[in-house]
Amino acid sequence: MKSISLYTSLLLATTAIPAFAVNLITNPSFEDISGLEIVLDQGYLPTNWTNISGIGQGADTYSLDGTYGLSMGGFGHFTEVAGPADGNRFVAGGYFGEGVSEDFGQQLSLSSGTSYVLSAYLVLDYLYASGDTFKFFIRDDDQVLPDVVLGVFTPPESSTMWEFRTIEFTAPLNADQYEWIGFRPDVAYPGIDNLSLVAVPEPATAALGMAGLALVYVMANRSRKRE
Repeated sequence: MKSISLYTSLLLATTAIPAFAVNLITNPSFEDISGLEIVLDQGYLPTNWTNISGIGQGADTYSLDGTYGLSMGGFGHFTEVAGPADGNRFVAGGYFGEGVSEDFGQQLSLSSGTSYVLSAYLVLDYLYASGDTFKFFIRDDDQVLPDVVLGVFTPPESSTMWEFRTIEFTAPLNADQYEWIGFRPDVAYPGIDNLSLVAVPEPATAALGMAGLALVYVMANRSRKRE
């Protein structure tokens, strides 16, 4: 019986576990502003992000170096936090009552019935710090179907430090009919940064990936012993 080569083991591992480690969100830390007009004002978002609420000026970008959107001191909401959770920019959106909020998102369809883990860093607004958070939802491009809220981040407790939060959810069976993912402020004016959305592998796929990694380890050990 021929033994499995190190190359084959590595191929097995890398083909079985790659997809679920990929962040599906584009420009997750809001750093990219390529192709945009440089505007120093409220209501503007980085590349690949869109205000989708249709109210007011929409969600806002804050830049540590003041090169796009608002500076850290803009309107006094985030004067206690040193800067973004990651990099140079973050986004904040306002809540003005039930059904009236500065929602923002990007075009992305989830796979029906697939489990996901969504993570982000959140910070409270200094002026109205009390239970600020974001709901995560999906939206039909034509808005014929109602928005579906898939989870709510546990509110952060600080206006001086970013706090890591996660949501685990399974996409509904009709998720392929929704073309947008969105973030909806819930209470006051929370800040959000460094987003990640990854698919959770099916048990069989995860087992195959682990088997591949185990084979890589065994073959590597054999190679060292032969030396």
